Amino acid sequence: MWEEAGPSGASKSAVDVSRQHDAIFNELMQECKYSAPGARLSARLRTALESAALAAWRRATALRHAGGRYLPKGPPRAPPPPAAVGGAREWRSLADLQAAAGDMDALRAQSLLVAARVLGPDHKDTLFRLMYRGASYADAFRYQRCVDLWTWALRIRIEKDSLLYPDTRGLLERGEGGGGGGGGGGEVPRHEDAMRVFRLVADDLPGCRRLLETRPVFKTQADTFDRALRCVTHLVFLLTETARTAAQRREVGAAVGALVARDVRSAHTGDTLLHLSASRLNVIRSTYFGEEAASTEPTFPSVRVARLLLACGADARTRNEARSTPLHVAAIPYNFSTELVLALLEGGAHLDQPNRFGDCAAELVALNRHSLVPVVRHTTLACLAARALVAHCRDAGLPLPTPALPDTLRRFLDLHTP
Repeated sequence: MWEEAGPSGASKSAVDVSRQHDAIFNELMQECKYSAPGARLSARLRTALESAALAAWRRATALRHAGGRYLPKGPPRAPPPPAAVGGAREWRSLADLQAAAGDMDALRAQSLLVAARVLGPDHKDTLFRLMYRGASYADAFRYQRCVDLWTWALRIRIEKDSLLYPDTRGLLERGEGGGGGGGGGGEVPRHEDAMRVFRLVADDLPGCRRLLETRPVFKTQADTFDRALRCVTHLVFLLTETARTAAQRREVGAAVGALVARDVRSAHTGDTLLHLSASRLNVIRSTYFGEEAASTEPTFPSVRVARLLLACGADARTRNEARSTPLHVAAIPYNFSTELVLALLEGGAHLDQPNRFGDCAAELVALNRHSLVPVVRHTTLACLAARALVAHCRDAGLPLPTPALPDTLRRFLDLHTP
């Protein structure tokens, strides 16, 4: 409260302001008490709160100019991205503030700038403001502003807490769910937005996977990592959909290839990106856009994403913890697509490679009635001989004669070993 050393008029003014704030607070408490959870404030109370905030900003600005010399504001610890706040800057004079007073969107951008400078960008209240404001833009069909704000919040959360933090997963899923919106003029999401989010997440994934190698592993963190990895595959799909020029496609190939080279796998099952691209279970359930997302066609299995991963160096013969290859996943009936299976075979997949349970992809493909895959064409006499040798050693309880074989035959025999 202001010091009361001045004339009685100043003291009376301070008392009136205090009473006004008390009245707003009491009304806010009453409205929250009798409103349903998640209900919005009444228009009258919102107007009162905004008027009180504007009055406080005017008094603060007058104080900064009171001594005949402007008292500058402290610099922000991390300047906000211009796109996230619509290119706005904090006001400096009463004239600047008055110019923004008639534009509610400009006032709320000023509120974000003040919160980021005073509280810091990584403060929980600042992040809440970013998320709430982004949701407001989404409700108003201004999806690009929503994407810009949530991308800023995601960057802050990753830098502060990494992808293993549950709230980071929520941010990522909201951004993914909001990616399919329309309106706002122009394509949403834009290619540069998808690429920016992809780089944010892809750069943090390998380090997080190394952290999960330390025992004990908490289930919440493992689940969070696996969902982030699924989000990455959806980002790859967005990148393939939004890349229009040759330069953009080269950029996508370089970014995806760098992640493929790190061989990042899921925490629970050891699936690679190629495994996930072949699975219909690779879905994202956004907590904000969940109803809209549930009504759309599934993104995966995706032949385009699988071809991109193979072109970027993904190994089609890599096995997960169940020793299943991406071809095993693609051959499951609810995942099956002749085009996808053929794409994996062209990329080096092996139909005769068994998993831990002894199931070969060739057997699973043959069970699909709509399959047009020529299984016999992709099965050689060498494959049949290797399977016969493995079966004989298993039935006789003998070890495989790998020490006596050259490296080429040893690797080929390992392909046919469960």
